[in-house]
Amino acid sequence: MDDCLGVQIGVVVHCKDGYTANNKAYDSTGRLLKTFESAFESDKENFINALRKNDPKVLYSDVEQGHLSAALAHMGNASYRIGKKSNPGEISERIKGNACLQESFDKFSTHLFANKIDWNKENVALGPMLDFDRGSEKFVGEFADEANQLITGKYREPFVVHQKV
Repeated sequence: MDDCLGVQIGVVVHCKDGYTANNKAYDSTGRLLKTFESAFESDKENFINALRKNDPKVLYSDVEQGHLSAALAHMGNASYRIGKKSNPGEISERIKGNACLQESFDKFSTHLFANKIDWNKENVALGPMLDFDRGSEKFVGEFADEANQLITGKYREPFVVHQKV
């Protein structure tokens, strides 16, 4: 498990008489029963070792897949950041006719209601539909100018990432 600012991320397996987490087995009261040695290096260690060996074949996972996964989240964030606060009626009107969006919106609304979040007090942001060109890795279309400004942050010397590396 990674530990960042006290937050742990990893896999916990609960069983009838206890659980395992972070290469350790515990009984149902939380008492440590056994520690297991890991035969694998962490993802971070694996990445550094692949760089040192100059061999992408030793990576646990494909770097491009990680890039594409992160890009999907960044695209959603770009839409959110250039969106505007909206009420449920405005959102329903904007997504009318798109069954997939309507289904997601209905699930989202149900989740908010179940957690006692009042739409009238807490409007949510509705971002625009964005088009993305995979080849150039740039937004294209109606909101491209605003969205493309969010792709790269504003750097300050000497921490600058140049266009051509």
